[in-house]
Amino acid sequence: MQAARDALAAELLDAGVMAPAPAPSEDLPSSTWERLVDEGHFEATEGELARLVVSDKASDLSDMARGLVPTRPRRGDDLVQMASSIVHQAEELLTAAVIAARARATSWNEIDHIIGAREDHDLDRPARRPAEVRYAEALVRWHRGIDQPYHVHAAVDRIHAQLPHEALHPRQSARQLDAWVLARRQPRDYDGGGDTPVSAHTVSASGNDHTSWLISTMLGVSSRTMYGLRGPGPVATRVHAERKVIALAAAATPGNAKDAETVAAARAQLETLRRPAVSK
Repeated sequence: MQAARDALAAELLDAGVMAPAPAPSEDLPSSTWERLVDEGHFEATEGELARLVVSDKASDLSDMARGLVPTRPRRGDDLVQMASSIVHQAEELLTAAVIAARARATSWNEIDHIIGAREDHDLDRPARRPAEVRYAEALVRWHRGIDQPYHVHAAVDRIHAQLPHEALHPRQSARQLDAWVLARRQPRDYDGGGDTPVSAHTVSASGNDHTSWLISTMLGVSSRTMYGLRGPGPVATRVHAERKVIALAAAATPGNAKDAETVAAARAQLETLRRPAVSK
C-alpha cells in the first residue's frame, strides 16, 4: 500500500500537481513548543485535529450562508459573489472532511463511492478523478503539518504554520466551537448534548478508542519521517517523541513494570530533545 502511495506521489510530482517536500525545518523556538504542549496538540489524535478543522469550516459556512437569508435589497452581482463564496467554502469543507475521514481509516473506495454518486448527476462538471488523486495534494500538506506543525526558514528568520489554526490550537478552538454551538442550539438539535458538544469528542476524548488512535497517529509520523530516505530533522524527530510519550503512557497498564520502564525511557529521550530548543 505504501509503495502504491509513493508511486502516486511521484506521478503527481512529475505532473506538477504536487509541490516537492520542503527541506526539514530548523528547530522551533521554545515558546512555540510550549504553546503546542499547552494547547494539547500532541494529546489529540490526527483524527481529532482534523475533525476540529471540519467543525470550524462548517461554522464559517453556516454563518456565511445565513447572510443570504435576509431579503434586503442587493445588487445582483453581490448575490452571485456571495453564493460563489459559499460554494468555495463548501469545497474547502469537503476537502477537510475527506482528510478527517482518511485520518479515521475510511477507505478511498468508500469516499469515491459517495463523491462519485454526487457528481455522476452533474453533467457540467469535468470527468471526475478518483478521490485519492483529487485530494492527494491536500492530504500531503496535512501530513506534512502533522509531522512538522511549523516550518522555520532560517535564511529569512521566519516561521510558517503548516496546519490550520484549529489543529495548532485545539483547546482554544474547541472552546470557541462549543460556544458557537450553544449560542445557536435549537430544541430539536442533536449535537451530543451538554455544554461541550465539540470538546467532549476531541480535546477531552479518552478511553481505549482514543488511545488506539493516539498510537496510530504516532506510528503515522514514524512511517512518514523517522524511517524515510531523508533525515527527519529536529522538528519531526521531537514531534514523534512528544506523541510517543503520550501514546505509550495512555496505553500502559497500571502496575506493569515493563510498561513503566518503556514510558520512562521515552520520557528520557524526549527530555534530551527538549534541552536544545532555541529561545526567541
